[in-house]
Amino acid sequence: EKVSLNPLTLTASVTGFAVEEKGGGPFFSVSALRVSVSPASIYRRALVLSAVSIESPSLRVVREAADRFNFSDILERQKKTEEKPKPAGVFPFVLNSFHLTGGAFELDDRIVGGGRKHSVRNLEIALPWLSSLPAEANLEAAPKISALVNGAPFSLTGKLKPFGKELESAVHVTLDKLNLPELMAYVPKAPTVDLSSGKLSLDMDLLYRQPVGGKPALGVKGLARLDAIDLSMAKGKPLLKLPSLEV
Repeated sequence: EKVSLNPLTLTASVTGFAVEEKGGGPFFSVSALRVSVSPASIYRRALVLSAVSIESPSLRVVREAADRFNFSDILERQKKTEEKPKPAGVFPFVLNSFHLTGGAFELDDRIVGGGRKHSVRNLEIALPWLSSLPAEANLEAAPKISALVNGAPFSLTGKLKPFGKELESAVHVTLDKLNLPELMAYVPKAPTVDLSSGKLSLDMDLLYRQPVGGKPALGVKGLARLDAIDLSMAKGKPLLKLPSLEV
């Protein structure tokens, strides 16, 4: 709907951006996108972004066949080009503030299990600071993510050093009662039992470290809980009912 540039504040914004499916229908939209560049980019010799904000991004994906989606026609129109050499490194940048609010994602899978719909609602992402400059490589970034995944509250908070010599990541993940039967259709090999009910909850810390010249290490600490598990054999014969299980 609108694109604006302000050379005095070095700010660009786009509002009311939308891409529809072929033949009509929602595919991707963003209510507002704003990017502000800092004058510090000149003397820091890097792209310094004062702020990046995205409001109400929405993406709807439809799986129409095993390897065909509602965006497949876009990919088919792209000209095949020769593979470009990989870049030598990351272009130096500093991001002082990133916020995404009101995000939504919908997957309409019309192939698996007679049709399944999955959603991510109320997606919020906050990243107060991130830098790829070598002098700041050992400073921690602290992302925060929250959403409703198929109606189940999900959150992630972390401390990351993605550009340090030793890759370090520590994240805390919580998930409250995700409905499992909806996901059983995606098990690679069809199970011989039927899961008619069951919910998964998590409250865990994941620690990952990749030392220079050493082997990577992954640590997991916390709680995993299953509630209202109901398994049946073929023809509905009961197999297992488990009110709760905590590990």
